[in-house]
Amino acid sequence: GIIKGNEGLVEKSNLFEWTQVPLGKMLEKRLRLPVILETDVKASIMEEYEGNCEFQVPHLGFLSLSLGLGAAFFKDGKLLRGAHGGCGEISHKLLVFKGRQCQCGKLGCAAAYLSTHSILDQAERLSGRKISLGDIKKAYIEEQLWAKHLIEELSGYLAILINECLIYQN
Repeated sequence: GIIKGNEGLVEKSNLFEWTQVPLGKMLEKRLRLPVILETDVKASIMEEYEGNCEFQVPHLGFLSLSLGLGAAFFKDGKLLRGAHGGCGEISHKLLVFKGRQCQCGKLGCAAAYLSTHSILDQAERLSGRKISLGDIKKAYIEEQLWAKHLIEELSGYLAILINECLIYQN
């Protein structure tokens, strides 16, 4: 979702269907402890950076492709937050002009192509049958044309998305 971490505000969460929920303040009151909210991706990169000496480098990027999409970046050892904490919020970034319908209602969002659900939908459309992520991997290894086509297309979308993220981080 979209979180204003320092304010403890969940602006929007599709998973919980929340809008403008002051979760941080609610937790602070209940726990009697200070609370800062982070997206799962920002929390993950912070954990990797702090807990793994291999990742303690000046610049680090982290990309998550799952139910939603997200990215997080460290520059000079500091987490980049961007305007209003939105750095790395890429799920609804335009990826394909007039592309597939996204669950948000817009056309061509990155999530409409690269979320787990959308990848499975595309695989089922191309293969003509019910598919799991393991089926995609197996079909790709077996060099089935539909799987090769899907992976090539998704790799291209991913390259565009990563390039766009890097352009705005320099």
